Amino acid sequence: MEAVAVDPGRQHQGIGDQLMTAIERVIVGAYDFGALSASQAGLRLYRSHGWRPWEGTVSAMTPTGVLPTPDDADRILVFGDPQPAVGELTCDWRSGDLW
Repeated sequence: MEAVAVDPGRQHQGIGDQLMTAIERVIVGAYDFGALSASQAGLRLYRSHGWRPWEGTVSAMTPTGVLPTPDDADRILVFGDPQPAVGELTCDWRSGDLW
């Protein structure tokens, strides 16, 4: 999941909650689990929906191979399986913020 936001003027009206509920239905119906990089602003919403910290390692698939991204580990949350949330989680390479 990526780039989900609610206009600041419309926050705290339940829009984010409705959006997360719809996204989570897609995750449960189509994927083993979902992952996101939480902003500080969104952390409370995600946690209230049962998203939990990824406890394993994180890395990125780069043009030169898989490279660890340990500085990102504390912001990664997952929803659904796996139980527990351990192992290695790898994101795709792109310009800008990887996670």
